[in-house]
Amino acid sequence: MDVVNTGDSRANLTKAHSEMFRGERLPIAPPYDEKPGTVLDLSLPAGTRSYIAFPSDPYRHEASMVREEQGWDHFWVLGWIEYKDDIGNLRRTGFCRRWSNDQQRFVSEGDSPYQYAD
Repeated sequence: MDVVNTGDSRANLTKAHSEMFRGERLPIAPPYDEKPGTVLDLSLPAGTRSYIAFPSDPYRHEASMVREEQGWDHFWVLGWIEYKDDIGNLRRTGFCRRWSNDQQRFVSEGDSPYQYAD
């Protein structure tokens, strides 16, 4: 996944977590809030991007794929990235992307409790 630092200062990435979720809708509360994440050691200057290989399970059940193609179920990649800014403040950004059959790519879920920056 490409990670972009849209801030005005360096971001020192410390941890990240991602997971896949399939279903008709997302749960009310993010299922990953208490998960520990994977330790990172990456410095990202302002305005730059870097690729991070998030662990994932590439296998998809045929029945799930049919339900997704017919619009009954959806497929999301969601998680968070934890980082320290230049003055040492620990911050967390959440992300959520849904697979779009029409566009054949992941698209942002927009304004949702899964997308945040603190």
